[in-house]
Amino acid sequence: MRPAIAVGIALLAGLAACGDGRSPPSREVPVFEGSIDLEIGEIEGEDPYLFTTIGSVVADDRGRLIVADYQTHEVRVFEPDGRFAFRFGGQGEGPGELTNPCCLTFGPDGLLWVRESVRYSAFRLDDRRAEHVRGVRSVNASFNLIAPVTFDAEGRLVDLGMAAGDTRFTRFHLGPGTAADTVPMATAEEQATGFSPVDIMVGDQAAQFYLYQPFGPRWIHGHGPGGWWATAISSTYAVTLHHPDGSTSLDPRAAAGTGVESG
Repeated sequence: MRPAIAVGIALLAGLAACGDGRSPPSREVPVFEGSIDLEIGEIEGEDPYLFTTIGSVVADDRGRLIVADYQTHEVRVFEPDGRFAFRFGGQGEGPGELTNPCCLTFGPDGLLWVRESVRYSAFRLDDRRAEHVRGVRSVNASFNLIAPVTFDAEGRLVDLGMAAGDTRFTRFHLGPGTAADTVPMATAEEQATGFSPVDIMVGDQAAQFYLYQPFGPRWIHGHGPGGWWATAISSTYAVTLHHPDGSTSLDPRAAAGTGVESG
């Protein structure tokens, strides 16, 4: 009889809600439709249109599409109609060279910033070429980390990764010279949600693996322009939104409209 009693209570509660003049909560699910306006890339064809691993795609103020190709260590620029314009980079550590470019964004200075394996490179794009302006060395120990490139409210580059000897993701706000404002993104316990470290031996070398629960909860994070960023535990259905002034808010809809990009 207990299931019947539970159903009866639920029905009574629903009738009471309707009887007091309140409208039931909306259950509408938004529907989105999309269409393909432009395709770039071929299985067989001219070299500029053959890609390996695409790390990032952004558009400039002219509508050109800029594509980072991770394995060829270069960035390619395409006109708004998809025609190839030019490329730059090439594997290396010298000015203007790139190693595994993964992530792109235009900074508040108008330059195209490229995140590489151990540094960031900034370029000024013109009609037919890219001029290397400067490079900034990453201060964290997370080499080859694929993470969005963002800037804080003061225009400082945000270097996302882990400090040496630490397993917590941290935001390093890079100032002039080697100055860095360090902002841990969550406690070690929160960031460890859903996984357990396991010590193993590989030959005579000690190593540590991180095992995740299948379909278990995850600590997740996202980063947007102007100093906005967000964290959440995937099983709680709520987002902690971190504001540029250092304050926070908790709202299931908090990250909507802020441009926060997950990393």
